[in-house]
Amino acid sequence: MKTLFIFLIAVSFSSFCAEEKSNAPDTVFKLSDWSYGRERKTLTGSNRVTGTLKLRNASKGGISDVSVTLIYSTGLGEKVAGPVVQKIGALKSGETKTLNFVSEFVPAFESYSISIAYNGSKKEDWFGNSDIAQPEPKSALVKGDANVAILGKEASVDKNGLFSATLHIKNEGTETAKNVKVTVTFFDMKKNNIKEWTGALGSGTVPGGVEQNVSLSFPNAPKIYGSYAIKVKNDEANPEAALAGGDFTGTADIEFAHFKFEHIDANKTGYRVQADCRNGLKTDADHIKLALIFYGPKHREVKRYTHELAEVIPSGGIKTMTFEIPGLPSYEEYEQNISYNALDKGPPRQPRAQSGLPKFEHKPDVEVVFGDPQPQADGGLQISGAVRNGKSSAVKDIAIHIVFLDAKGKEVSATDRRFSAPLDAGAERNFEVDMAHAPQFAKFTFTFKSVPVETGADEKKSSQKKSDGDPLHLAL
Repeated sequence: MKTLFIFLIAVSFSSFCAEEKSNAPDTVFKLSDWSYGRERKTLTGSNRVTGTLKLRNASKGGISDVSVTLIYSTGLGEKVAGPVVQKIGALKSGETKTLNFVSEFVPAFESYSISIAYNGSKKEDWFGNSDIAQPEPKSALVKGDANVAILGKEASVDKNGLFSATLHIKNEGTETAKNVKVTVTFFDMKKNNIKEWTGALGSGTVPGGVEQNVSLSFPNAPKIYGSYAIKVKNDEANPEAALAGGDFTGTADIEFAHFKFEHIDANKTGYRVQADCRNGLKTDADHIKLALIFYGPKHREVKRYTHELAEVIPSGGIKTMTFEIPGLPSYEEYEQNISYNALDKGPPRQPRAQSGLPKFEHKPDVEVVFGDPQPQADGGLQISGAVRNGKSSAVKDIAIHIVFLDAKGKEVSATDRRFSAPLDAGAERNFEVDMAHAPQFAKFTFTFKSVPVETGADEKKSSQKKSDGDPLHLAL
């Protein structure tokens, strides 16, 4: 169950300090140490409120044109005072400023909002869901999640013990929150639990992204108490919701969208996946690979699954593919990695520089040699190569997977080349690897395999080559 707590103070301004959320979104700024004081009468006016706040640049670089705007509101988000603006200017990485917001004629307020403008046109929004609550960042909707949060409230207990409240809530996920319940707990002055009430919040469901006010009431609330807390929780969204959906962006590249997932086992760890693949290139493409990489805590990879669509997709074409992912463990995020072989129909490519290929060593094994990568006039890349079967029997299904790396060893692109037809003993075959868009890389690594025709068992080797080094030679 998703759970969120908010503590309300009935008889004093002592606050409960909320723990920092482990899943708080990454933000450019960090806000802390919010407090305020009120002066009922001053020489120039009345109800002067001074709010104090610490602002820290949590980014790795400097920030300019920082301006902070504070607005005081009711518990339901209606403005009662402000805006109060503090112009900060520039902040170095890690630098902290203490801000004082002074304003006159501020009535009682039960929530506040803070907007931070920076770097000309960028903005970050924060809020406090009570007058004494520490600020929290307003985050974008979380895809595939359902999480109801309390943004503000108005609540009271009348002389007959009837508790009445209106909560200003928002579902911060894209999925409908179901079985939404609210719990109100009363405490005495020593923070001992003296009464607790739980019931459905409204209809019990909140659609994804919806922000609304919901009323609740119940009798027999204690008339004397120290404080009370309101807790809202809802059922977790189905894990496959985070993967499903997606639309094409229209980019001039290969892309996947319209994902559908369904369980294939009783433990609900395996999925049957359906997705559409679109070829946005100006050329046909084949050997299209979709790798789904799943990560657990601290961005640790927990599962990687790759599906290859070997057939040709013409330029502008869309193909639907279906595959199964078995045994998917719990994960926190995932990403796509797409590779393909572009079948060029554009300007003529430079001819293969076969004379620049290194000679085979004529070992009794499968050998592969590569020449230097050749940039193309249309912005693509071509690498010439050759394969030789030095074995005493034929091999088939020779597949080469090439990964391009930057100077730090990070993957920047990948592509594949496959030969399904048998290669007889002693035979040689020239080939070229074409990419429609040349990546910026320092070297490339590759893995390839072949299948002996007689046994059918895969064999696999790998090596690497710098982009400005000697031609690559590999025996398999």
